[in-house]
Amino acid sequence: MSDRREFARWLWRTCGLGLAYVVSGHLGMVLPQYANTFALIWLPAGFAVAALWQWGPRVWPGVFLGTLTLVLLYDPLWPDGIVYPVANTLGAVLSARLLRRWGFDPQLQRWRDLLVFGSATSTGALLGTTAGTSLLYLFVPAAVSLELRVNGFLTWWISNAMGVLLLTPVLLAGGHQVRALLRRQRLEFLLWWASALALCLLPLWNPRLPLSSLAAIPVVWAAMRFGRFGTALGVLVIGGGAIFSVALGVGPFASGPARTQLFAVSLYVAAVLILGWLVFALQQAHDRKETALRESERLLRESQLFAGLGSYVMTLPEGRWESSPVLDQVFGLDATYERSMAGWVALLHPDDRASFASYLEHEVLGQGQVFDREFRIIRHHDRAERWVHGLGKLQPANPGHPPVMHGLIHDITARKLLEEQLRQSQKLDSIGQLAGGIAHDFNNLLTAILGNTSLLRAGGATPAEQAASLEQIALAGNRAAELTRQLLLFSRQQAPDKHVLDLNDTVTQMAKILGRILGEQVRLQLQCAPQPQPVLADSGMLGQILLNLAVNARDAMPGGGRLTLRTGHVADTDGPRPSFDPPALALHRRVGLARVAEPGFRPGEYTCLSVSDEGCGMTPEVLARIFEPFFTTKDVGGGTGLGLATVYGIAQQHQGWIEVDSQPGRGSTFRLFLPRPLAPIQAAPVPSTPPSAAGQRETILLVEDEATVRSLLQTVLTRAGYRVIDSPSGAAALLLWPAHRAEIRLLLTDIVMPDGVSGTDLAQRLLAEQPALKVILMSGYHPGSDRQLAALGPDVEFIAKPFPPDAILQLVQKQLAASTPRPPAA
Repeated sequence: MSDRREFARWLWRTCGLGLAYVVSGHLGMVLPQYANTFALIWLPAGFAVAALWQWGPRVWPGVFLGTLTLVLLYDPLWPDGIVYPVANTLGAVLSARLLRRWGFDPQLQRWRDLLVFGSATSTGALLGTTAGTSLLYLFVPAAVSLELRVNGFLTWWISNAMGVLLLTPVLLAGGHQVRALLRRQRLEFLLWWASALALCLLPLWNPRLPLSSLAAIPVVWAAMRFGRFGTALGVLVIGGGAIFSVALGVGPFASGPARTQLFAVSLYVAAVLILGWLVFALQQAHDRKETALRESERLLRESQLFAGLGSYVMTLPEGRWESSPVLDQVFGLDATYERSMAGWVALLHPDDRASFASYLEHEVLGQGQVFDREFRIIRHHDRAERWVHGLGKLQPANPGHPPVMHGLIHDITARKLLEEQLRQSQKLDSIGQLAGGIAHDFNNLLTAILGNTSLLRAGGATPAEQAASLEQIALAGNRAAELTRQLLLFSRQQAPDKHVLDLNDTVTQMAKILGRILGEQVRLQLQCAPQPQPVLADSGMLGQILLNLAVNARDAMPGGGRLTLRTGHVADTDGPRPSFDPPALALHRRVGLARVAEPGFRPGEYTCLSVSDEGCGMTPEVLARIFEPFFTTKDVGGGTGLGLATVYGIAQQHQGWIEVDSQPGRGSTFRLFLPRPLAPIQAAPVPSTPPSAAGQRETILLVEDEATVRSLLQTVLTRAGYRVIDSPSGAAALLLWPAHRAEIRLLLTDIVMPDGVSGTDLAQRLLAEQPALKVILMSGYHPGSDRQLAALGPDVEFIAKPFPPDAILQLVQKQLAASTPRPPAA
């Protein structure tokens, strides 16, 4: 089927070429002919080369059959009549093959293409004419003069070459260019056509008119205004008009001998060709440069816009300056803004104006240094503060001209924000490391303080005054322990114990505690969602968030007010712009809204906890720093500055974020967003009665480097009925182990210890020798405890300091109860 379609396409194109050849050849034959022998322009040659170039050499039979038809119609001599079809077909095929071989581009926008086109078509016509005249000499009588033969050869060659040079470019231009030209410049094109036609017909009325001097006008006009098709058409009209006038015997080229007329009109048409395509090539080169320049300017504008990089030119000392569109966008300027030194100074941040003026006067103008400075600006249209980096170079003044500074302004606000975030992150990391180090030593001390206090209070024989003092010691110790926990929570050094909880239950339970803490002047309102609100969270940490936010709200309402706790469900599908329970809890981004979010958050389902007060509110300056550790607006002694920092740390540990909406005099609203889990809510475990902590004289190896803690634990365990072997370090415990290996049932060891043997190293070595040994690890702070527990096995327990004596006794009893009795040593 494809072969049939290909053959049909070839047949249609061949017949179409042959028909066009016959029609255009008939037109050339009926027009006046040069010396009554040849047409000076053979239009069929132009059709032939254009078709062979466009459709390939396979359509050559169309040229042959078209020429043969014309011979049979006008000069049916035989056998010399066969020469014309052979010669014309050969010339057209050679011209098309040379065009392809020499890399011709029909766009004719390069000098090379113009040279290739003229050379290939002239050479092909010359070879075809030479072959044709050589064959004719075999049949033409010898009586024909040499001059007539030479004139016939030249006219044949020139007529074919002119037909190709004048008509082929018009045909190769394509119909789409004609349609585009008529659509955009129809009136101008019609006016040009009328002018060119009138110029060609003027010699018919007055043969002495200087056609050659007037021909440049329509050719140049067409080349500059109508592109490739207009150039080709202008050359065809003017060149064809000149040949037509010579054939009629009129015009400036129709005088003198026949050969002179032939050379004159040939040179004239060649000049028209060169003029037209030269102007077109120059115009194309100019257009390409203009296009490249516009593209370069576009890329420069886009790159400046993308990079926030604007440019300016400032005349000194007057201070008049011009700015680029990107600079206007950075500064928030419009066309009416006064671009003077006063206008420039007005854009500077008030705190930077003095230093900026001093730098400009002394370093730049005084010493001729390059302007290189970061400074703040206040945008003109929205009064927003931005950071910019200015670069400029002062060009010395020329005679009669003031000095000029050329410079760039780069908007570096985003970079400054990233730098600030990096500083905050480094500050948090540093404080986190500090918190971990403090927690370990501090919790050891608190373990001893609270443990001994608990032992004294449990004795029951303490006088009332001493009992009150012990109560105060216990309260202070617990407060210190709570402060340590806040440090760890804030710095994310304490891993959460997450479970799927109902946020409504947590808020309801905490409300009972908050009611006693807030006092009578603060009215607490709960607006929990009717459906359960699941979250994957640590219930203790959630309580810490509620407690910190509620205490802050109470302090913001010294005269009392209403504190509202809300829960709700958020479907966040377009980024963190959630809202629920409109309009009361709709989130609006306006002045006074701050967000702290983990980077890379994903749209999804969230549970929201909202805490709203009617207090004094916060200014934007305070809002920008509320999550900084140790930042507080309270009086000295009124707060540690860790409350909101702790809330921030807990939110990050739970893959959530916080939004704050606050304005001076309008209260504050904190919203905590936590991802909703897919797992169902877990029921709260029913507390069981702790087992008796009384020991049965089991032997415990106690390893603790802190003497006060070691002494406390030895006392607690000994009173409970256990036998204790104590050691101040892991290395010392390894020395004691061989002598007491058979009797030791449980290892109670601190994790962080001196002498190069940690508690986990000690447990690992002892378990390798005695797998039935029970192990309890304890530490004031150790970030890798979970991983180390998992590596030691499922039966190893961990307890965090500080802990009350009852807690350690219950854990010891639990471990020993789970172990199998060991057979007595042999």
